[in-house]
Amino acid sequence: MKCRVRSSSKLDITWHKATEVVRASSRISMRTTPLKDGEYEVVLELKVGARSEIAEPGYWCEGTNSGESHANLALNIEPEPEPPAPPAKPPVFVGPPAIRSEPPRAVVMEVRVRSERTVTASWWHGQRAVRHSNRTQITQQEKASIFTLNLRIPEPRPEDAGLYKCSVKNEAGEINANLTLNIEVVPEMRQQPRVIVIRERRVVIIESRITCVNRPNVQWLHQMRQVTGDSRRSVIVEQVSQGEYAVKLEINGASAADRGEYQLVARNEKGEVKSQPVTVSEVFEEEKPKPKGERPQFAAQLKPVTVEEGQSADFACKLAKLDMSTEIIWYSQADGLAPTFAKKPTIEQAPDGKRLTFACRVLADPRPTLSWFRDGVQVQDSARHKAMPKRK
Repeated sequence: MKCRVRSSSKLDITWHKATEVVRASSRISMRTTPLKDGEYEVVLELKVGARSEIAEPGYWCEGTNSGESHANLALNIEPEPEPPAPPAKPPVFVGPPAIRSEPPRAVVMEVRVRSERTVTASWWHGQRAVRHSNRTQITQQEKASIFTLNLRIPEPRPEDAGLYKCSVKNEAGEINANLTLNIEVVPEMRQQPRVIVIRERRVVIIESRITCVNRPNVQWLHQMRQVTGDSRRSVIVEQVSQGEYAVKLEINGASAADRGEYQLVARNEKGEVKSQPVTVSEVFEEEKPKPKGERPQFAAQLKPVTVEEGQSADFACKLAKLDMSTEIIWYSQADGLAPTFAKKPTIEQAPDGKRLTFACRVLADPRPTLSWFRDGVQVQDSARHKAMPKRK
């Protein structure tokens, strides 16, 4: 503490604290320094030990010669300013993001970050912000500058699968964590198998649709035996949309051995599903090589023969070219021809799957009456059913 005093004669200085005289000690020193023109600098040095001493008021200086003067000093020593806080740092990850299961069916996505400042977090599913609700529970905990950020889904559904993003920021910066959530459920049969016959390619296709989060393992059964892929039979699985797959069995040049019931089995780690059986009845006859040579031709036709009752009748015709491999068949239509099937019934499905055609061939003379039956009941012509007999 300093003050200046002007005096033309000898000067006596006394320091006081309130009503007490301040004495020199190891902590207190006093000095008076002459200046010029009768001025003196008076100094009291106090070594402060406790903060309370800094705040104590009531110091004053008394100067006397032939007269007396007083100077009051309020001791107000400011403490040194606090050092500035270090600059804030952006959050950093503590370990990789994780996804874990909680009983009975919950899924928890967790992100852990280190930050000296408080952080705020936001969750995104694709382009959609995730809000706290009964279905999506968001929590944040902090311990020793480690923040644990959780997104919990108690009852996950297939639509909850996909890419999630957790955005974490403080006043110094922002970081993002990406997590991919895969939710497996038992495959479902969206469309039961159907049979498609493509005559131009001589191909039979059995097609079905399955809903499943990820590509399922599929297996076709023929008469309860697994179908093995080969040069004629191939299994095709195509993803047609998110979570939906088309499963096909293609049979090239289907033969009689390919007739029967087929069934599709689809499975993943959650379970399996079986389709309803579907029957393949229409196959393609093997193409026979064209015979060599020329078709037979008659050089002389049959001639009418008149005989008496009880006598034999001889009929004769002549081939233009003798060929011992020619097959000769004689027919008699004196009393007409009873109906017989010339070709077994077949079933053909249109490529769009909206029309079925049942066909057969009948040999008869005169023209027969034809009727179709289903489970013993005659099928009548209607908007859905139409019988179309044709003479060839």
